[in-house]
Amino acid sequence: MLPALHASFPAYKYLRSLTRGHQERGYAANNAEKYEDPRNAHLLVYVGAKGVTQGCIVPREMAAVNPWDSAVQGGDAAWEGLRVYRGKILSLEKHLRRLMKSAKALGFENTHTEVEIKHAIFQVLAANGMRDGAHIRLTLTRGEKCTSSMNPKFNVYGTTLIILPEWKPTEVWPATTTRCVLWCLYPIILHVLYSFSIIIFLIGSHHL
Repeated sequence: MLPALHASFPAYKYLRSLTRGHQERGYAANNAEKYEDPRNAHLLVYVGAKGVTQGCIVPREMAAVNPWDSAVQGGDAAWEGLRVYRGKILSLEKHLRRLMKSAKALGFENTHTEVEIKHAIFQVLAANGMRDGAHIRLTLTRGEKCTSSMNPKFNVYGTTLIILPEWKPTEVWPATTTRCVLWCLYPIILHVLYSFSIIIFLIGSHHL
């Protein structure tokens, strides 16, 4: 196993170097400006219960989630990350289908529909004037409870939708050919490491 790990280390270091820009992002304590993009200081976000008319768009400093919400009570939520490029949301339909599947798997009831979620997304993007270079954290919680409990039977108000759009840069990656090669090699490396771990385990079991 150890030789395999040593052999894969150069590939790991190279793959890790490609994310250096992402690793260096974030708030620096000695930096007076805590936002990557100054526009993020004045964002508008969406928070709302089920129903097109139930949500509201508010400034980020006024956004709030009810303390009886399942996300607060027990982290009971599903989320997706969306990217906005040139007036379009990348793979929006796929993201929404996956979010709906997650909600169903978790047993959410009285859930926002895809139409309601789309309506809210485009509303908040328009309110922020976002058409490119933006990221959205789309969260769907089980919703507000009528009493503090982990039991989902107390969720009687339907799901809560939270949409947090931000101006956020994308990562700079190598040329397309290099990227394709890396994506091809990555599963092979994982497969080799996994195979070696099984072999080592079997050898160890045999000696025992």
